[in-house]
Amino acid sequence: MNWLEKKRYTRTLLGDNIDPAKAAYSETVVSAFLNEAIVTVAGKLGCTRSFFDGKTVAYDNPGLSAIDSKRQGRYPLPYPCLSIKGITLTYSGIDTQLERLSFDEFEERYSQENRANKPEAFRVEFGSPKPEYYVPGDIWFGPLPNGVYDFRVFVYKYPTTIGELDDTFITELPTIAHKPVCLLAALELSMRHDDTSRMNKLAPMYTAALEEAERAVARFDRIGPFEVKSVYGPSKHWFRRKR
Repeated sequence: MNWLEKKRYTRTLLGDNIDPAKAAYSETVVSAFLNEAIVTVAGKLGCTRSFFDGKTVAYDNPGLSAIDSKRQGRYPLPYPCLSIKGITLTYSGIDTQLERLSFDEFEERYSQENRANKPEAFRVEFGSPKPEYYVPGDIWFGPLPNGVYDFRVFVYKYPTTIGELDDTFITELPTIAHKPVCLLAALELSMRHDDTSRMNKLAPMYTAALEEAERAVARFDRIGPFEVKSVYGPSKHWFRRKR
């Protein structure tokens, strides 16, 4: 569904008029609740995975200023994200997945001695999910990087905020996630008029749609997309899932 279709479907669930000029809920209000629902559903499904690449520098590099966070092995997240899936580091042409540690584990292992080496673990501190507001999140590498290493951070992106009149825009969430987004927006909008009856009807519908989306996303993530195994194969099962 594009944005216009989402707004119309949400209004239909609310029993509202789909014509914004006659509707009880304005374009601004419906869009605000839909955008919040997109963030919630994206966080629950973990369906906006992406990555960014970076390079470390030696923590004691003379080119770093005295207050540069990289002297602490601390690197900022460069764009909005909901959470981090993992980090890989490339060394001698080999990609290695770094160990993820909690705050206490990281401090216990790396704070007692100021040793530097190839990073083997990381921890994350989250600030604002959008770096243009307040303090963005940080990645801490341990040990402190002693040189230049390529790394790749796999993240779950913060969904794009959609303007109320961007009617042709389609959110980056998979298609199966569009229905629970609309149901959640309608569920929360129904609270504005204390419509308990509608809330009670929408709640199980949202739960069922979200569970269906979770199963679909999990299956795709585990098994992979369709691929052609053999264009000459006589079997009716020549379309199989990549494993």
